[in-house]
Amino acid sequence: MDIRDVTRKFGNKYNDGMKDMIDYAIDKQYITKQEGKRLKRKYLHH
Repeated sequence: MDIRDVTRKFGNKYNDGMKDMIDYAIDKQYITKQEGKRLKRKYLHH
């Protein structure tokens, strides 16, 4: 299940958790800051 699937199924219910997940991935350098910013902008709008 990816971010899009979670959003479709649960709406904004897990946005805080997904934001934390993206921030963690940035901190561990699994993704770049630019990629994280794009993901947040695309999927975590309130």
